[in-house]
Amino acid sequence: MYESYMNKIEDVGKLRNLKPGTIRTYKNNVRDFLKFINKHPEDLTCEDARDFLLYLKDKGDKSSTLNNKNGSLVFFYKRVLGK
Repeated sequence: MYESYMNKIEDVGKLRNLKPGTIRTYKNNVRDFLKFINKHPEDLTCEDARDFLLYLKDKGDKSSTLNNKNGSLVFFYKRVLGK
C-alpha cells in the first residue's frame, strides 16, 4: 500500500543528494510511522507525527532516536507529501 511513497522518498532523496544509508533510514522510519498510525498518507496530520513521537518517548526511546525519527517525518511531510 505504501510502496509508491517509499519510491518517492527514494527519488526525492536522490535528487537532494542524500546518502543511500540516509534514504534507507528515512524509508524504515516512515514505514514504522505509517504502520503505527494506520492511515492513508494523504490524510496525515501533524498530530499523527506528534502522537508517534510521544509513543516512542513513553516507550523509552532515547532522544537521539526521537530526533532521527522526527527528521525522517519532517522530510516525508515536507518533501514527499508537500505539507
